[in-house]
Amino acid sequence: MGIDGVGNGGSSNRANETKRAAEAKEVQQRKQGPVDAPAGVAGVGSRFEAPRAAPVALHRTDFSPASPAAVEAVAKVKAATEVYESARTEVTRLNEQLETALRTEPALADPDAAEKFREAFVTEHAAVYEAEKAAARALADTLRAAEPLVRADGARATTLDNRLSVAEGLMTLAGSSEYRQAAELAGRYGRGHDAALPREDMADVAERAALTGLREDLSQGLTTEAAMSRAGAILGVAGLGLKSNALGAIGSAIGAGADLSEFMRTGDAASLGAAGFGVLGSGAAVAAMFGGGPITIGVAGAAFLGKTVLRAVADGNAYAAAVDAPLTKALSVSPDELESLRSTWARSLAEAGLKTPELIELVRNGNLAAAGEVSMLGQTVDATWVRPLESADYDAKMAELQAAEPGLSYAEYDSRTMAALEAERTARGDRGTDALRRALAEAGLLGS
Repeated sequence: MGIDGVGNGGSSNRANETKRAAEAKEVQQRKQGPVDAPAGVAGVGSRFEAPRAAPVALHRTDFSPASPAAVEAVAKVKAATEVYESARTEVTRLNEQLETALRTEPALADPDAAEKFREAFVTEHAAVYEAEKAAARALADTLRAAEPLVRADGARATTLDNRLSVAEGLMTLAGSSEYRQAAELAGRYGRGHDAALPREDMADVAERAALTGLREDLSQGLTTEAAMSRAGAILGVAGLGLKSNALGAIGSAIGAGADLSEFMRTGDAASLGAAGFGVLGSGAAVAAMFGGGPITIGVAGAAFLGKTVLRAVADGNAYAAAVDAPLTKALSVSPDELESLRSTWARSLAEAGLKTPELIELVRNGNLAAAGEVSMLGQTVDATWVRPLESADYDAKMAELQAAEPGLSYAEYDSRTMAALEAERTARGDRGTDALRRALAEAGLLGS
């Protein structure tokens, strides 16, 4: 019994010791982490937990810095972007002055005079406009040189800043006079399985470039159909195989007969909504796509920069410095004559439809104020010039209407009488600018 007892007790103790040793070993292995199994032998997980996947080894290159060549190339992109933005600021300042002149100078209500002035203005400030073009070309060159280096570095945390700087440079270029290069470069950066920048981001750059082209073409007076065709071609240059939702919506509206002329004339976003661009949410949403204004503004697009007149007029000295020399040159007038052409009388006559050469003739003959008084005598409430009504004509027409339709109120007879008389004058040509010219010629104020 004692042997049996001793034997049984010893067997139990050895089992307990073996179990404790196994548990101690397992605890130690947990502290040390998993041990690689010999080659060809599958690892065995603990019987107390589910097997865990082996950790993925991280390559050194995932955390290696961007290549020195790429860093240098992107630094040039950033510097070129800053230079361009500075050059564009100067162009924007000049365009504000140009827009203000086109919208406020009475002598420029005449489209022919306005175009002569625009050409003289751009010539006068050619260095500023050329600086924008040169800066845009330089930015495009740096972006082109950086592309293979940024692509070779790949997409990882340490190259993120470089890629963001390049993307910013591309979007800036898309709003410049080199918008076509921006579309081509967007395609270059976004192409291939190892694209240097995300394809969807490059699609945004290409769309911005296409909208810049559309805005520029409309500003220069191209038809909407021609401008849309050219914008679509710019998207094609990107070669990303993507369509622009914005251009598609604009194209649909134009195809439905939308007219951009009111927006071109006033810059009012509401007119875009009225033209059928509600598919994009609102007229303001469409107007936002044209933000920034034309690079070289055209007479047709004088409203594209927005409502900048008050700001420009507030800085009278800067306005005069930018505008007066090209304005006197385009109109062939002296500084004193230019001041007369800015008077209230000149504005009234220009609004009545007189051409700029006629205004200049009135100024030089000293007849501007007298002509303005004649014009004011013939104006009705809608500011359209007509010969003054004769009371006999009025009385005769009212009597005719009273006989034809008895029983109406005096206000109704008066309204119908005035409408009938104006219709007769319109039919005879006794209304409008031609009638005003005849009246001024009869008064000896303006050559016939």
